[in-house]
Amino acid sequence: MGNADIVNIIKTHRPHIERTVRKAVKNASLVDDIVQDVCIKIYKYFQTHEVPSNLVGWLTTVSKNTATDHLRKLKRNQDLLEEIQQEVQNPLTAPSIKGPEEQVISKQTIQSVKETLNQLDDETRKILILRQQGLAYHEISDQLNLPLNTVKTKIFRGRKQLMSNLLNKEVF
Repeated sequence: MGNADIVNIIKTHRPHIERTVRKAVKNASLVDDIVQDVCIKIYKYFQTHEVPSNLVGWLTTVSKNTATDHLRKLKRNQDLLEEIQQEVQNPLTAPSIKGPEEQVISKQTIQSVKETLNQLDDETRKILILRQQGLAYHEISDQLNLPLNTVKTKIFRGRKQLMSNLLNKEVF
């Protein structure tokens, strides 16, 4: 089959492909991307294969399958992005796929960190918690009405003390 014939088939059946994809996907910008992917698949397929006997049915199946694949890929990417954002926001409680033993160890580690954190003085604990929540040094300084250098020193010494206490408890 020649390139002109393939292009003709695609042009003729493009409205049908668009309708089929639009039924599966409600986002107009996604519809255009998926229709383009379908047209590329059709073009590549006809380079090596003959036209199926039920062309419209075959086009419908290819369109639906491509739309479904595209939506699954978007869902996987969105789930991965949410998991990464959760881990960045709070790495100690981020959900991850673990076995029962790893979950128990993780809970024990979190409990040990909390206990060790509670051993620090109130000001250092507040500063470390605010820093863990993503606040910048100057934001912590403004919020707690402390000099910037005090915040930096408390963070450095607090982290050092926290790690030392955790190592003594043999958490890490």
